[in-house]
Amino acid sequence: LYKQQKEIKRKRNLLEKQISDVEAIIIKLENDIKQLEQEMCVPESVNNNELFERHHLMTSQLNDKMKEWEDLSEIFESLENY
Repeated sequence: LYKQQKEIKRKRNLLEKQISDVEAIIIKLENDIKQLEQEMCVPESVNNNELFERHHLMTSQLNDKMKEWEDLSEIFESLENY
């Protein structure tokens, strides 16, 4: 029982670190997207497809990281009951 509890604690600590890392990436992506959206508001950038492609890519990455965060959080919560 002690070994099992120790292993669960180790997994929880690892998950906490992973969740924290993903949260930091999410915050950075959100800030980068906001900055890019400000750049996209400039009339000269209306025809700049590169900005729109970067926006699409970063939004996709953000969605992936949000999903990863949800998955990790669910696993973490499932280990809380042990």
